[in-house]
Amino acid sequence: MTGADITTQKRQRDSAIVNSWQIKADWGNDSITCDYRFLCWDDLIRAHWAPSLPHLIARAIPMYGWHLRHGLFKKFRAAGRGPYLSSILPMLYALTCLFISAAAVVVVAWMAQSLLGLWPVTVVLAACAAVALLQQAKKRGEQLNVWWILQTYMFLATWGRKPIPELNERAKAFAALIEQEQRADPVEEIVLVGHCVGSIVAVEIVSELYKLGSQLPKQQLTLVTLGQCIPYVSYAHGAHHFRRALSNIACTADTHWLDMGARADPLCFQQINPSEAEGIPLKPPGQPLKTTVRPYLMYGAAAYNALKKNKLRLHFQYLMSSDLLTAYDYFRLTTGPEPVREQHHD
Repeated sequence: MTGADITTQKRQRDSAIVNSWQIKADWGNDSITCDYRFLCWDDLIRAHWAPSLPHLIARAIPMYGWHLRHGLFKKFRAAGRGPYLSSILPMLYALTCLFISAAAVVVVAWMAQSLLGLWPVTVVLAACAAVALLQQAKKRGEQLNVWWILQTYMFLATWGRKPIPELNERAKAFAALIEQEQRADPVEEIVLVGHCVGSIVAVEIVSELYKLGSQLPKQQLTLVTLGQCIPYVSYAHGAHHFRRALSNIACTADTHWLDMGARADPLCFQQINPSEAEGIPLKPPGQPLKTTVRPYLMYGAAAYNALKKNKLRLHFQYLMSSDLLTAYDYFRLTTGPEPVREQHHD
């Protein structure tokens, strides 16, 4: 649709935490080369992943209690309906399934005892009904991505209570790599993109760059957050370390921060300014620059209605192509002939 010819070279493993590849994009009369650096940190999430569903539920119960005591759900509700519902959906789903299963087991036991009058048989039938219903609830939860959302939410809740040292070290290492490569082989523009939880990591990286006393001109650096869920961490009572990082960026006047989100995305705090949180002083006006992404313009009516039914797929639309050309184009954003500052500005 854009007429661009984009070629991606083979991915290379530069280190234990960084993958790289080069992208060549021809936009009519303009040819752009983009050196891509991908920070790997999925291993850190897996290290915090509950090994089984019972473990996950057992961990979630006290964490939900902690969030209730500190009023986090009230803050999430004020910040956005979608992220608020996403935060409570997994536990509501689990409790609903337990209630329905318990009620069904009681009915099965009553019917079996009434018809057969044999307690051993009644117990066996009730147990079989309980196992079958819970297995079905687990399977349906997987189809609805309920458990994936809960695992991710638990990771963010852990991060909100205290810093994750391994994640901080990785952010420092990636910031040092950016500084080192820019000194050795300067480029015209550095665009740091973070999607979903990655937007929180991206904030940490830019903050670490600033702490390095980087000689990198801020005019060359752009932070782009897509579908960000920053308040899941920044609103937490114990997130003092992350709020300092957020303040370090939000209160720097020449930082170019572009925040892009869709209201239809249930995991994105699109309606609020991500730099606003308790303990952060007054920021410069227009920081970050917020841009609304409209997925309903990216597809025809039938295709968009199908997309809406898969909320997780909708959440990843920021990183994908679409059927129709709109103001939002991830590939032009990252490989286009114009710097991001020219594509999106006040």
